[in-house]
Amino acid sequence: MKEQPYPEILGLKARFGGRIAAANDSDPNAYRQESPSARRLPYTTRLVFTHTGMKVEVLANEALGCIRLHGTFDVSPFTINAADRIIGFRSVSAGRVQLGSHLYEVFTADGNISSVQREVLQSSQVTMLANEYEFRPGQALHFYSNMVIFYAARSALSAKLVELLGTLAATLKRPDASTESVTLPEHFSKLAKVADEWAIGDDVERSDKMEAASKEELQKLLATVEPERGAIESYLDAFPDGMLDEEAAALARLLEATAEARLFLIEKTKPVRDSK
Repeated sequence: MKEQPYPEILGLKARFGGRIAAANDSDPNAYRQESPSARRLPYTTRLVFTHTGMKVEVLANEALGCIRLHGTFDVSPFTINAADRIIGFRSVSAGRVQLGSHLYEVFTADGNISSVQREVLQSSQVTMLANEYEFRPGQALHFYSNMVIFYAARSALSAKLVELLGTLAATLKRPDASTESVTLPEHFSKLAKVADEWAIGDDVERSDKMEAASKEELQKLLATVEPERGAIESYLDAFPDGMLDEEAAALARLLEATAEARLFLIEKTKPVRDSK
């Protein structure tokens, strides 16, 4: 019979939605949590979902857990409570810093803490996280320009932890050219917000976002756009083939997104059957 996902992963899926899949993900930063004689076990389970507008990956094996929040963050790399073991990245101790009620060692590329890094360390979000969760040896919080990663014991994975990390990461997000507001014709302006989120030109990026989205997010997309489908199609029909302007092209992408959302909803609502 197919092995059931870990209870912490199931709890997070119940709260945030997303998709669970098998994984075989080795991470040198996770190994520091294990004793030198222990087998280096890869993460075996992955849950992917969207939270606070970011893709979130939760990885786990029988002992360890990891939460990765993807985005574009306005901070240079540094870590709290453990040095970085990623090949090619220099990690130098910058001393110990008071976070909540504990002192934790901080590591940066040159052993100095920049003004931006210090602002992060002194933020209320990091203080709340440190007060909620006491790091054990080897467990750590990592900041990169494209990810915020939390390494912990699997038993520590929880909805509250994801929400704390999401709030922290959201304060670091840098505006990106790819996320500029989409312009729509004036009489479709009420769809502007959903177009900003879903009228994505890159097919792969849009598909990845659909896969990571919860059923509720996809249902909301359909509920918002479907009542306007007829009006959108009539508007687009007035353009010669292949001659859509920028505003019309955004509407066309939005219709493509709803078509894909229907397919993803079918997959996400299929009953799960154990394979024997």
